Order: sequence, then structure tokens, then C-alpha cells
Amino acid sequence: MNELLSDAEIARRVGSIRHNVARQIPIERKRRNKRIWIVSGVVAAAVAATGAALVVRAASNVIKYEVRCYEAPSLDADYGQVQSAPWVDDNGNTGQPEVEPTTECAELWRAGLVGQPTPPDDPNSASFDVPELVACELPDGSSAVFPRETSSATNKEFCNELGLAPWE
Repeated sequence: MNELLSDAEIARRVGSIRHNVARQIPIERKRRNKRIWIVSGVVAAAVAATGAALVVRAASNVIKYEVRCYEAPSLDADYGQVQSAPWVDDNGNTGQPEVEPTTECAELWRAGLVGQPTPPDDPNSASFDVPELVACELPDGSSAVFPRETSSATNKEFCNELGLAPWE
């Protein structure tokens, strides 16, 4: 029988998972020689590690389990990508938890994995400033999050200026 873990044990496991994920080997960026970090959904991994059940809401053509976190308000800017970890339960059911785009990207900014010239030695102890972020929908249905910078446009106008729809 599974027993519930204490908050301290969950926090310890999440910290360990974040540390291990953040140290994964970077992959090459699309159209650039710089690196991006693929970060599995830390929360999803922690929940899966505790044996909790996850519920996934399916959408017809919107991909809600991955997000690109851009360093500037341009589709040509460097980005990091977050994707939640797929799961399989004891009955063979599979799924993939949704990610909340601006929350996930804020974590990458805070950890210094996006928006910094080089990633910090220990992203778990980093605490960089997080700019105001805007979520848009890419043509493939996945989300893209951009720093607002000096734009005073509404989220819809901001995304439209990039040729994208706002994320809903």
C-alpha cells in the first residue's frame, strides 16, 4: 500500500529531481549554435514519484504539455523548452499532464536557464529576476512564452504582432 509522503519528503524529492534534470546534457537549438535545455516537468515527475494519479484533459489540436520559453519577443530568439513527462499507470493507461506556460517559463527564467548568457552552476539555488511574460499559441498548437519587455500592447495585440494567437 502506498503511504502519503510528508511535505518535507516531497520537497526533498522535487529538489533532487530539479537538480538532476537541470544538469542534463543540453541539445542544439534550432537555427543556432547555442544550447537549449529540455526540462521535464519537475512537478509531473515529483507527482509521478509519489504514485499520485494525474488527469489529462485532451484537446483536439492544442498541445498543452509543452512550451517554448523565448528570451526575447521574437520567434527568431533563443528559447528553452519545457515538456511534461508522459506517464503510465498500473492499468496501462497513459497520458501527459498539461503545463501552465507562463508558470513553467517563469521557473526557467528564475533558475537562469533562460535569459542568461550561460546557465548557472546550480539552477536550483539561482534566483534571477523574471520579466513580465506573455503566452501565445504557435501554429503547431503548442505554446510560446515571450518577455513583454517595453511593449504596452494587450496580450492579444502582442501575440498578433508576432503573427500568433494568444494562448487560452
